[in-house]
Amino acid sequence: MSAVAAAINNRSCVKDADRISNLPLDSTHKILQRLPLKEAAKTSVLSQHWRFQWASNQQLILDESFCKSIQEGRNESADISLIYSNVVNKIILSHVGPISKFVLYVPSWFPGETYIWIRCVCAHDVKELTLVFAPPLLKNLPTCLFSCSGLTHSTLKRFKLLSLPPTFTGFPCLIHLEIEANRFECIDAKMLESCISRCPQLESLHLMIYEPVNNLTILAPKLKDLLVRGCLNSLCIKGAMPTIKSVVLDSGLYHSDSMNKIISSLASVEMLVLGTFVWQYFHRYNPPRNFPIKFGQLRTLNIVDIYLHTQSQFSFVLYLFASSPKLERLSIQVKETKNGNDAQIKRSFIFESLRKVKLSRISGWRNELQLLEYILAHSPVLEEMTIELSTNIAGAEEKFNFATEAMRYRRSSPNAELKIKTK
Repeated sequence: MSAVAAAINNRSCVKDADRISNLPLDSTHKILQRLPLKEAAKTSVLSQHWRFQWASNQQLILDESFCKSIQEGRNESADISLIYSNVVNKIILSHVGPISKFVLYVPSWFPGETYIWIRCVCAHDVKELTLVFAPPLLKNLPTCLFSCSGLTHSTLKRFKLLSLPPTFTGFPCLIHLEIEANRFECIDAKMLESCISRCPQLESLHLMIYEPVNNLTILAPKLKDLLVRGCLNSLCIKGAMPTIKSVVLDSGLYHSDSMNKIISSLASVEMLVLGTFVWQYFHRYNPPRNFPIKFGQLRTLNIVDIYLHTQSQFSFVLYLFASSPKLERLSIQVKETKNGNDAQIKRSFIFESLRKVKLSRISGWRNELQLLEYILAHSPVLEEMTIELSTNIAGAEEKFNFATEAMRYRRSSPNAELKIKTK
């Protein structure tokens, strides 16, 4: 290679190196945020500019995959635990600058405490915090967490909450809160209520509680999005009636009047999901002949695992349809079961706004066909109905007979398209 060519080549390399070294800080941070933390640390070898940049990454994601990367190739749990502790200590204690997002997955094989880590993160003005304890761990939430007044998003899974620190005044900036508890003895309902009520800006609340909880009252005046999954004796929503727009209810309510109270809180809801537990415990509920309110804003309704062979559940959804004049999208997933008693459609109403319908796990039982036929005949603006057949309809002849039956039903909408899918 000539001296001129070598000089040009060296100049090009220097230029490329400078391009990497002289990236704007915001570009550097965006790159680091898209890398797993382990890979982000490796960027320190790129240049002097990159050497300590990973330590100022505002997103620290120490999730389950991070734990698995530490565990790979190691068998002794004591050694793994020590390595895990040392690595997390180094990452957190070496951090420079604010932390916008912190995710910590605490593996079951780690016996140590997390208090010092959470305290350090809180000192860096963390905004989004996720803390997950792997089963069967049952650990108290670090009390220092309750001093993170700047939190806007928090996800807490599998922990103990039996009391609140006396100095806790609330989370004034918290917008989203997600809580998952597998055992009721780990959470005191009154403490949970108190914590929620001290979040004045709370807009999104997701509760997943898989052991029966006593009466739970949710007081959140700005709440827009609510998900409740699991087992509750009763649930009461206060103060959020004008603002709440989206509700996912997948909970078995043991008190028969609790469902009526919830329904009375949902006059302004736009999206409603009624999940498996609702129908599983439906026999405890005495549905009204008419709903006490109109769902005047409801546009999307998803029903999961309903027993259409029972008259009470069949009638309930009909009342719900009749009370939702603006309903546009409807999805019903049927609980696969043997054919039961014929249910009757005892009232007449029109789906004035219904445009898209999806019916899943359809076996061709009489009650399913009744509902299908009624929707087609009373939906003047329907655009599309999709039917996904159950595996119970296995033979080609059975599928053909079902399709023939469905296709002959009258459609009040000239534009309604009927799609039948098989698995």
